[in-house]
Amino acid sequence: MLSWILGSGQHANRSTEMKRRDFITLLGGAATWPLAASAEQPAKVPRVGILSPAASETAGTLSAFREKIRDLGYVEGETIALDFRLSKGIMDALPALAAELVRIPVNVIVTDTTGGTLAAFAATRTIPIVMGATGGDPVALGLAKSLSRPGGNVTGTNFLSGLSDKRLQLLKQAFPGAQRVAVLANPTGAISVFEMPKADTAAARIGIRLVSLAASTPAELRAMDFGIRVCKHIKSNAIAFVTEDRTLAVGGGATSRIDPLYAAREKAARLKVSLKDSVLISEALFPFPDGPTLAAEAGATAIAQPGGAMRDSEVIAAADAHGLAMVFTGVRHFRH
Repeated sequence: MLSWILGSGQHANRSTEMKRRDFITLLGGAATWPLAASAEQPAKVPRVGILSPAASETAGTLSAFREKIRDLGYVEGETIALDFRLSKGIMDALPALAAELVRIPVNVIVTDTTGGTLAAFAATRTIPIVMGATGGDPVALGLAKSLSRPGGNVTGTNFLSGLSDKRLQLLKQAFPGAQRVAVLANPTGAISVFEMPKADTAAARIGIRLVSLAASTPAELRAMDFGIRVCKHIKSNAIAFVTEDRTLAVGGGATSRIDPLYAAREKAARLKVSLKDSVLISEALFPFPDGPTLAAEAGATAIAQPGGAMRDSEVIAAADAHGLAMVFTGVRHFRH
């Protein structure tokens, strides 16, 4: 290059000037290469984590979410990435799934239940969380500082809660003779934990007694259905400890409603069969709180029994104290 600049004569000067311009042009072009290359690189695809207790990605709320994403012009896998973490009805699995989304990491987490929102909030205070139509008071649950100025990383929509008093008043007006009201609730769900004490207080104020009918998971409901069919073929005062597809221990054919429960427990212990996380099905009603206590000691997580005893409230209280879901079937078979 220096030889071009130091050359002599008219021709040399013209050549030098030309080559100098070429060099400057080439250098200027080279300076723009990184910028051009950068501009040609595709934009970073946003990652959205979806945390839900749904059983599959085809669940109603998730299908609706996907449809809206398409309506907004996003193409899944090209202009947006969706990372689903589904607990398949097992609410206790949500915290670990939330932690997975944080580790990816996703740019935002979308939830469709209060339990999912709480799990995501426990996993991160920096990744934005969008809750879709969840329940419970977000301030009381610690998700927001206030409704007007929530702060933090949680936003979204929220079902109105705290209306137990009004709902029960309307129910009493529609059915003035009502004395007992059944409440179907998830005993481990955040909304149930938050609302049930308020509902009990509101019910007592207007002379109504609430009967809690609780089941935590689809697996427990399937186990109850299976166990009820098992008990149908066992003699009176039948007891069965089951899972959703297996009978673990049975007892029956006794005049006492409690002896079959002891017999089933003792047989399981003798055969070294674990009753942990089982469901207890009783063909006989539980007139006293000892039934739920014995079931919990054996390892059961839920009970299905006919109900209808004078001390149902004490039995319900015992089940609640042990964290047991309990369903009243209202049915007995009396097989002898």
